[in-house]
Amino acid sequence: MNLGTIGRSPEGLRIFEMGAKFCKEQEAKKAAAVKAERKKLARRMSRQKRAVDKAWAKEMAKPENWMGPVATIIAEVAESCGLTVDEIKSHRRFKTIAKARLEIYYRCAMETGATFVLIGKSTNRDHSTVIHGIRHYAERTGLPLPGGMQ
Repeated sequence: MNLGTIGRSPEGLRIFEMGAKFCKEQEAKKAAAVKAERKKLARRMSRQKRAVDKAWAKEMAKPENWMGPVATIIAEVAESCGLTVDEIKSHRRFKTIAKARLEIYYRCAMETGATFVLIGKSTNRDHSTVIHGIRHYAERTGLPLPGGMQ
């Protein structure tokens, strides 16, 4: 059979269809292999991300890494009010201690941009107490609320 006429004959058409079918099967196998490889890579990246997140969380759990500026403000306010840091972190509700805490909440939110949870942890209080304290302090002193608060 002549190569020029093979494409036009029924046999040539069958060969062409078989070739097309073979190509589709190969493409499907490649696509499945690529999909499986992507899945493996995603799992590996997820494990690596979790490992990085754990390492970051472990590093951030160290007080010197997340309480630096907040601890400085606590010490400054305690000194200016004639209190100790332990008194501010205590559960006492004396007026002088409570007022100092309100100032700490406000200054930490304004100057450091620390989260309410972080400020609360550094003073042994709940984040909602910090939010209330910031609003109360701003209202009493006539100062603006920190960005993002209404």
